[in-house]
Amino acid sequence: MQCKFCNREYKIKTYYNRHVITCELLSKTSKEIRDDQECSADTPDIRSLYDIVLEMNKQIQDLRKKVIVLEKEKKAKHKKINILDWLNSQPPPPTTWKLWTDSIEVTRQNLLETFKADMVSGIFSRIEEKYDEDKCDKLPLRAFEQKPNIFYVYQEDEWIAINQKVFQKNISHLHKKYMMEFIKWRTDAEKELGSDAFTEQFTENIHKLTKDPIDQVGKKVMSKLHNKIKINIKHMIHYEFE
Repeated sequence: MQCKFCNREYKIKTYYNRHVITCELLSKTSKEIRDDQECSADTPDIRSLYDIVLEMNKQIQDLRKKVIVLEKEKKAKHKKINILDWLNSQPPPPTTWKLWTDSIEVTRQNLLETFKADMVSGIFSRIEEKYDEDKCDKLPLRAFEQKPNIFYVYQEDEWIAINQKVFQKNISHLHKKYMMEFIKWRTDAEKELGSDAFTEQFTENIHKLTKDPIDQVGKKVMSKLHNKIKINIKHMIHYEFE
């Protein structure tokens, strides 16, 4: 074995290794020695290395905790929510859906406004008016963007889902109130108007009230009402889980 610094040869490796270490040091220039000393001066001692390792370990543990929290939040955001379970876990509204719809009165003014449009606009406007009169968050009626053909109503101490067919029954009840008010209007109009004027107004107004079949009235009112009161279910999930 030959030393690469002085070319001296050795047969025993132990002696060779000892020589190379010393020879390398002796062969270095003053500048190289100073550079080595500066590097050694910058090298932390064992205690400093231990403190560094402890600090790094603490940072790693903190990062792990943050990752766990973020993963839980991510899962919570994507967790499916049962709407009925959520609604029934909230404080109940002060009245039921049936009582609320029964409380909607149809006045002569409501009927006259309907004469300007049609039964769909009249019924929707009356429900909208009643809806705005009461506090929205206390009403026994909810709708969501993700459920376009479903209403959620509070009935008999619990929230239930109703479709268009069930909603139709409520609209039919309100429709009858309009027709009853129309009968009263007809009686008054016959007394106040001449025969020709009454016939003309009666024909025009009855057409506006009956031009749409009752099932179509219910379908259109449901669509308009759903668009008015619907909320995004994702906002509920954000509120519940974050």
